[in-house]
Formats: sequence, C-alpha cells, structure tokens
Amino acid sequence: MAKKVKIKETIITGLLLLVLLFFVVIAVFQIYESRSINDDSERIVLGVNSSSASAFGSTMKGEPVPVGDYVGIVSGGNFTVLDSNANIATKGNFMLSDPIMHAKGKYCVAADYKGRVARLYKEGEVVSEVECTGRVISVVTNVNGFFAVATEETGYNGVITVYHKNGEAIYRYKISKNTFIDMDISANNRKLIVIEANVNLSTPGSNVVLAEFNRVDAQSEFFVESTLYVGVHFNKNGSFVCLGNDRVDFYRSDCAKAGEVKFEGRTLNHADISTDDTVALAFDGAEGAPVGSSVLEIYDKNAYLRGSVAFEDKIEHLSVNNTCIGVAHGKVLDVVKPNGKIRKSFEVSSPVKCAIPFANGSTALIFAGGNTTVVR
Repeated sequence: MAKKVKIKETIITGLLLLVLLFFVVIAVFQIYESRSINDDSERIVLGVNSSSASAFGSTMKGEPVPVGDYVGIVSGGNFTVLDSNANIATKGNFMLSDPIMHAKGKYCVAADYKGRVARLYKEGEVVSEVECTGRVISVVTNVNGFFAVATEETGYNGVITVYHKNGEAIYRYKISKNTFIDMDISANNRKLIVIEANVNLSTPGSNVVLAEFNRVDAQSEFFVESTLYVGVHFNKNGSFVCLGNDRVDFYRSDCAKAGEVKFEGRTLNHADISTDDTVALAFDGAEGAPVGSSVLEIYDKNAYLRGSVAFEDKIEHLSVNNTCIGVAHGKVLDVVKPNGKIRKSFEVSSPVKCAIPFANGSTALIFAGGNTTVVR
C-alpha cells in the first residue's frame, strides 16, 4: 500500500520494552516496506487471466508498488514492472530475494533488505544503480527521481545517503543516538525528513529531523513525546504527515501542527499516507457495529475528513494509487474515490490477500488463492 517502514533489528541492550512496543506497532499496522507478504513456505504464482495480453507463471515476493501508470512487483526473484495489460515494461534483470521498494510518480527505487545495491527505475527503464558501503534497511524516492538509501554502518544506528537520479551522492545524514524509523524527500529536491525513535525509556517518543541538502547548517528538529511515529510523507507543498501508533499528525511546511486524527482506542489495521492529499486509514468496526466489520476513513493533507465507507467484513489490504484507493476485503477489491464513493468492484473466487489498483482505476493487480491476476 503504499510506503512501508523498516525498523532496525538490533537496539541497545536493556531496552526490551521499547523493542517490544516497536514490534507490536509494526505487527498491528502491517504497513510500509514490509520485508515480504509471503514467507518461504507460501509463494504466490503469477498467472494473468485470459482477458489480458500476456500470461506467465512465477513466484512473487514483496509488496507491490504503483509506478506511474504501471505496477512494480518482484516475480521469480526479479524486479518487474507491469502495465495494465500485464505486459512487462522492465528491461534486464535485477534479482532480489528480500525486496524493499518505494515509488513516487514514474520513479521506483528497489533493493534487497540487508543487501548492498539499490537501483532506480523510471517506469521500466533503469536510471541508475548505487553500491552501498553498509547494508540497506530502507529506500525512498521522490517524483523527480532523487532517492535516499538508509544503511546500517559501524558506529551508527543508521546512515542515510541522498542521491541525484544519476546516482551521484549529494548528502549524508548520520544517526548515532536514536533509532532510524522512516524518511522521505521533498518534491523540490531540497529537503530530507527523518523519523527517529528516542530509545530513552524515561521519555520515549519520536524525533523529527528536517535537513536541507545544500546547506550544512540548515537543519531543524522537534520531539514528540509518547507517540511513536512509524511513517512519514512529504506533500508537494512542503507540508508533511506523520503516522503514529495512536494518531496521525499533520504539519505545515514550517513544522507547525495543522491537525491530527486520534485513533481514540480504535484498532487501526492498515494505513496509507503515501499520496498527496489522501490519507487512508482502515479501522475495525466501531463500537456497536457487527463483529468483523471495518471502516475506511479518508483525510486530506489538513486532517479534513473527505469521506468514509463501512464494510461488513475486515479490510485485509489497503493501497492508494493516484486518486484510486484499493480496499481488499473478503473476495472483493473495491476501488474507492477520495470522497468515499465506490468507483468499481472486482470479485474473485478466493479471499484477497493483497491488491493494488492501476492509476486508471479500471484495472487492478490482485493476489488471491495462490494466484496473481490482472483483472478489469
């Protein structure tokens, strides 16, 4: 769905309580850069339906990502970009065993978790490739192809290197006191935002750092006590959104808070904050609602509720592509508009485990019953 968060696997000895809390947060949200939606004993076979232009079978791992009018997946261990007719747009091979991917607009950056190489694509074309000194734990790109790679390196809890789309390193940020959680790059190619977790049990919370690439001294930060942020997204106008364990916070470009959406005891199962002006939150049904029901709420970048829709069953997967919100529940994928109106529904023969609509809203990639299908 969207952008996923990787959390560093080793944290200072003795801070087991905070480590446990981090794992609980990630298990609950199931969001952002998940290492794999399938384990080694459960592979998904890609079999495109007969109404599509092509069909092939292969194993698939990793969370699919929207890449402009395309969708990026890892099939048969190889990073592959598909169009809405299931045609392969990718040229060459990029073999990944434990993929992490992130996309914005037409660009997508892909790497292996704990690997050494990251590759930037523009739709199906390779733009650049970088070899990292440390092991990759997270990747992110912006709409112009600037990308950042977070790595594990000796002496630091995370090192973030920002690259021009040509592969030239232009900025480096080092984390030594806190724990790296997530990052994003501004649409104007000037700023990096980093989310860090404070590992001090006496004052747990999140540290938010904003840094400008071309000014070494232009760095600001603020601390949010008690809330653990697990994801961040830069909007095109410089404002940003932080997803936390108990709420979503909305900030203006000057870091002043513009609004918030508190969960207030509700269980958040899925969330997608990866798209400008569309924050999609999937909750368990409200008190008094039928058991197993759920509700989708959609907010703009100022925390204004744009729309909502209730479902009789549990939302299993959530993904936003352009103005299309894919909501998988039961054997159905509903494509929802930002105002909460259902644009189109796809029904398959098996429960949907994961799905992503193409940007056109009339075609979708659905993972269900051990098969991956492009449907329209």
